Amino acid sequence: MVTNCKECGKEIDKGALTCPHCKADQRSFFRQHKFLSCLLAVLIIGLFCTAYFGGKSNSGPAPPSNFWDSDALNQNKSSGIKITAPELVAAYKASELRANQLYKGKPAEITGTIINIGSHSGRTYLMLSSGISSSFTNVQCFFNDMAETGKVYNLKIGDSVTISGVIEGKTLNVQVNNCRFLAGPESGE
Repeated sequence: MVTNCKECGKEIDKGALTCPHCKADQRSFFRQHKFLSCLLAVLIIGLFCTAYFGGKSNSGPAPPSNFWDSDALNQNKSSGIKITAPELVAAYKASELRANQLYKGKPAEITGTIINIGSHSGRTYLMLSSGISSSFTNVQCFFNDMAETGKVYNLKIGDSVTISGVIEGKTLNVQVNNCRFLAGPESGE
């Protein structure tokens, strides 16, 4: 097959990398500049992800109002923590170190909306929504007590519940162990 040179217009083989007449490079811009092409691709993917998943400035609910207050640590030591799932996730997103200081290893009452029910490593859990539709972090509540685990089977996605448990910190999700129902469809309230 034959084509014309991009520079001089003379006929050359279609697969030729350079023109035998004028020595002009016949490769496309992207093939000539592989580094710039890769950089441009990464930039486009980054812009797409930012547009699709949103920036941090619109990250949903704010942490509890006393989150940055130095007295909050002492309040949480003396009384039970009452918090919503969106507030708990927002606190961990704002500062995982501060959230661990305030909540990790402490009992809490957490209210939220169920977005997933399942089992992991033989442990039954339900996932409470962070309030952000595209969030990868939510509140994962694990049940150990058989009576409490039995209640989970009658729940459905979208139910609102209040559970008590011990906050264990954040891996992918904020983990809560030894959960019990305080309010919701299966608590009798």
